[in-house]
Formats: sequence, C-alpha cells, structure tokens
Amino acid sequence: MLNDRNWLITETCFDLARQNHAETIFTIGNGYLGTRGAHEERYPGEERTTFIHGVFDDVPIVFTELVNAPDWLDLNLWLGGEPFRLTEGEILVYQRQLDLRTGRLSRRVEWRSPQGMLWQLAFERFASLANPHLLCQRVTIKALENTNLEARTTLSGETDNLNYKHWDWIGQGFGQNSAWLHLRTRSSGIELGAATRLVVSGGGNLQQSAWDTRNAPTLVVTTQLKSGEIVEIEKITAFYTSRETNDPQGAARRALETLPKRAWKGLWESHARAWQREWERCDVLIEGDDRAHLAVRFSLFQLLAAAPRQDERVSIGAKALSGYGYRGHVFWDTEIFMLPFFTYTRPEIARNLLSYRYHTLEGARKKARENGYKGAQYAWESAATGEEVTPTWVPHPSDRTQLIRIWTGDIQIHISADVCYAIWQYWQATGDDDFMIHRGAEIFLDVARFWASRAEWNAETGCYEFTDVIGGSAVKGNPELRIALIKNYDFRWEWFLGNEDMVAFSAFYKYITDAIEPTIQPTTQLRESFTNAKDAWLKGFEVELRKNLGFITQHLRHFAVTANYIYADSETEVEPSAGFVPTTSKRPLVGQPENTVNVSLEYHNPDLGFTGRFMYRYTDDRVNLIGGLGLPDVIEKENDTFDIVLIQKLGKHWEVKLTGQNLNNEPYTLLQGNGIYHYYKTGRTFKLGVSWTW
Repeated sequence: MLNDRNWLITETCFDLARQNHAETIFTIGNGYLGTRGAHEERYPGEERTTFIHGVFDDVPIVFTELVNAPDWLDLNLWLGGEPFRLTEGEILVYQRQLDLRTGRLSRRVEWRSPQGMLWQLAFERFASLANPHLLCQRVTIKALENTNLEARTTLSGETDNLNYKHWDWIGQGFGQNSAWLHLRTRSSGIELGAATRLVVSGGGNLQQSAWDTRNAPTLVVTTQLKSGEIVEIEKITAFYTSRETNDPQGAARRALETLPKRAWKGLWESHARAWQREWERCDVLIEGDDRAHLAVRFSLFQLLAAAPRQDERVSIGAKALSGYGYRGHVFWDTEIFMLPFFTYTRPEIARNLLSYRYHTLEGARKKARENGYKGAQYAWESAATGEEVTPTWVPHPSDRTQLIRIWTGDIQIHISADVCYAIWQYWQATGDDDFMIHRGAEIFLDVARFWASRAEWNAETGCYEFTDVIGGSAVKGNPELRIALIKNYDFRWEWFLGNEDMVAFSAFYKYITDAIEPTIQPTTQLRESFTNAKDAWLKGFEVELRKNLGFITQHLRHFAVTANYIYADSETEVEPSAGFVPTTSKRPLVGQPENTVNVSLEYHNPDLGFTGRFMYRYTDDRVNLIGGLGLPDVIEKENDTFDIVLIQKLGKHWEVKLTGQNLNNEPYTLLQGNGIYHYYKTGRTFKLGVSWTW
C-alpha cells in the first residue's frame, strides 16, 4: 500500500487573486478529459474548463481548439437562505488537497455566514479512471443549528472558450433525479451527450424540482436540517461524444441509469484501484528530498491524468488538458519529453501516442505538398487531422493593435525527425515489431522522402544543407571582416580627500575605424552575422565619488558609499554591402548605453576581517543588433541589477567568499520594432568559495 508521505498537494488559504494558478495546480483528469480545479461555487475571474480529448472546433487565428465542455462541477448551495461564498462571511477553517495517489480533490471548510450561522462542509471530486465517462462529486454538510439547505446544479451548454462559443443546442430533458443535455459543435459537428443526477441523503422534508431552462437544465433539492445533523449530496455526471458512439446522449443517460442509488462507494473503490495499479508501474522514489519527491510525483500525475488509454487518435497537448494554453495543440514536446516516460512504464499508452502520428500522417503529407516537398512534413502544431494549425499572426501581448508574425509553422522542421526518433526509441525499448511494420515504417519512409526533397545542395561547401529554418541562435560568420582600429583620448582628474574619500572626473573620446557590429539578417530564420562600420566614435564623461560615512557618526566609520555615473554619446555608420543592407545607416554603437549608474554600499572592518558590498547597476536602452532590409534594430531594454559580495578572513591565510549576482532576477528583454525578439530571465547566481594564500 502507498503511505501518506509525499503524495498530497495542499492549499491552506483561500486567495482569490491566485485562483487561476490554483485551478491549474488542482486539475484532475482520467485520460479521457481534464477539469481545472475551480470551486463548485463560482467566483469572478475564474477559468472553469473541462476539455475532452479530440473534441476540437474551428476558431479564428489559431484555426482550431479544444472545446470547453459543460461544467460538471456546478453545485450552488444556499445555507439557511444565504448563498455559500467564501468571499462573504468568515472562513474559520480552509484546506484543499489533491491526493496524487488517487486523483481525488477534496476541500474542507468551516464557515460562518454573514448572518452568523456556522457550517462545516467537505467537498470531494474525482474523474473516474475505471470508467472515464463518469465524473463524481460528494458534499457533506453539517449545520450547527436548526436550519434549511438548498442545492442547485445546472448542466449549461452556454460554456465558452474565452468568450468564443462552440456549442449548438440540440435538446435536453429530465429523468428521476437527473437531467440531460445534447449539444453539437458548430463547425466540426461533434455531438456531446451529458447527463447528471443529484442524490441527497439526510435531513428532513426533502423536496426535489427541476427548472427546464433552455440550454441550462437545472436540478434543485431542498431539505431541513437539525442542529448537528449531516446531509450528504452525491452528484454523478456522464459525458459521451460522437467520437465514441453514434448515440452520445443515450449513452450518457444509460450510464447513470445503471448505477445504484448510492453509487459513490463503488465508483470510488474501482477508481482508487485503477490509480493504485498505475502507481505500482510508474512511481519514482527519491530519498532524502521530500520536496523533489513530491514535485516528481506531481509531474507524473499530470502525465498519467492526461494520457489517452482508450483512444489512439488523440495525443497530449503542450498544456495537457489543464487550460487554454496552446489550445490543446500537440507539439514535439510529446515525443521528446513525455513519450520516454510512457515507453518504459506504460508502453501501451506510448503506442497510442505514436499511433496518433500514424492516423495524422495524411495531414503531414498535405503540409509537405503545400510547401512543395515530397513525403510527410509533420505540423509544428497539430490537432485532430494533423494539418498545420500554428497561427500565422497573433496579437501583441502588450499592444493589441500590433501583430506578431509566427514563423514556426512555416519553417520549423525538426518535428518530423522528432516523431521518427520517438518511434525508434519505442521500438528499441519494447520490440513492438507489429507497430514498426504496419505503422512506423510507413512514417519513416514518408519522412525520409520529405528530408530528401527538403535538402539543398551548396556548391561552395560541397554538401547538402537545410536553410530557412528556425533553430536556436543561428550565427553566420563573415570572412570579409576587417580588424578594427581604435584611437583613444582620455582625461582624468582625481581629488583624494582622505584615506578613503575621493572625487574623480573623467572625459573620453574614441574614434573607431572599421568597427565590427553585429547584425540581424533579413531571412526567416533570423540569422545573426557581423559587418564593418564605415567609422564610429564614442565620447562622454564619468563622475565618481567615494565617501566614508564616519562623518555622520563614528558608528558608521566602517561604512562607505561609492557611486559613479557615465554618460556616453556614440554614433556609427554602416554602409550597404553585398552581404548586408542596413535599414538605417546611422545609430549608436551596438551595446553602448547612453547612461550608466553604479552604486555600492560597503562595510569593511579589518578587526573582524569582514568585508561586505551591496551593489546596484542601471543601464538604459541600447542597440543589440543592427537590422537590415527593413527590419528594425534589435534594442535591449533598460535594466537594473543588484549584486552582493561577502568576504570573511579566517586567520592569516584562509578566506571565505560568498557572491550573489542578479538578486532581483531582472528579465532580459530584446525588442524589434513593437515585437518581442527575446525575453527570458537568467536567474540568480550564488557562489561560495574558500581560498588559502601564503
């Protein structure tokens, strides 16, 4: 049996500002669908989604996306006539946990209503791994005084994808304690049958009713509670689509009709056994690091929760089934990062994922034909058919009036090799000759035909090349570069006011012949190279100050402040050449900011053998790459960094030194025009060293 250690993801505070993050973390799934961890009751700004593998529909810009299914979590409670909301009243106890062993999400709340009534509530949910069409919820409620309770649940076909609606209503109805809804996607024509039932145990004077609102059938239950009495609400929902059956609406209704009146116990036991079998094959043990152990299990849980077990025509998208990111599209991440785990632990799932590439082979052939090549060229972003669904243009994240060109769907080609690599690794590990003979070999052959037709002969180098692709950072050399010649003229004046105090002023002028400047070539692969400028100059001044703070009080005699400011004005002129035509001929030198500020606070105590420095540096915008043939220059945006150095001498010979760089983790941002060229964070760097001198 699996013990409690390193299995629980726990939240102990309800924070509305972080609810979207929590929804992602608390996503549950069963390989058929995935549901974000939204609460049963609703809150502003939430993203309530349930995505079913393979249920795609057309949408502008990104071509197609997984469709947000009806919300099976919806369960609104009126306790003593007051709506249950954690944003109202007082939260006395709150805990939410995802048990990775079983995929069960639970929440325990003690709540005082705005009118002062005390309630204890326990919520539980799971998406059945034993029967992936069934979704189970249970709420246990205890009132601490005589009162009443009302529960409402709605199957709504009005769900949307970020305000874009995909569902058309076909029909709806009610059964005993149940409601059903029949929908169809607007473009792809996939039908969905959804049914839900509500069973309430405990309380007195139980009354049930139904609200037959179009596209939102609602079940309502009311009951009376005595002080200390417990009511249990059990809600079971079934989803089927026309991808699995010709009668999804009937299948969903029959799935509920065959269940016993109290179904939670039996469904939970079979579901828990199914997850135990998964972990017996897939668990990873890490001793001595509980945090790492939990993190790895969480990652494995997300993979297992998204892995298709009964469907070989779908795959795992880059964000799995946990949200709108990437719209459910499948990337090369699946074959390179996800598949090895399944190959060695659940090869049948790995076979399903690779079979998706076989079933979408015709889409890859279509892309190759459209691009003028033979064979099969797999899509950078793939969905139901394997055709390319990478958006060509997307709105700029900070300026919706601007568009960013997305080139990956056009010229990112390594995905085809990734698919073949994954098939080969799978075959080597499993010996699945049947798959290789009947599916893998066909993929290999068509991808090989693509590569043969895609390769280009370079007569200068005498070999084949692949050009106009997106790689990492493609840099092309320039054999025609000339050595730069720099003439320096410097002036410096210093005034020492004491042992440590100093004021200095410097002026400088530099003239550079054949300055070497980096460029960005006007090709789709954004190739970087170098060129010689006609001439360049740099002039400016620097002011420097160092002052011991002992003049304020003797208690500060070990402290000193050092600051300097540099102003630099520069200009370079790049003339057109055979290899490069600049968009504009004159600009500042690459990498040269106009303003630079450095400030440090130092503590130096020889008696203690200790020195500490806290340093701040600011640089403003500067050119990073020179743009050509209409491309704007690439600009590195201003940044601030904080560093620290601590030095402790130990006796005459030993010294311990600790340094910390970029403590504020300042982002590195490059802009080209109004678009982001590069954006990333380098992280914080810490170094600890021990030295001995003699």
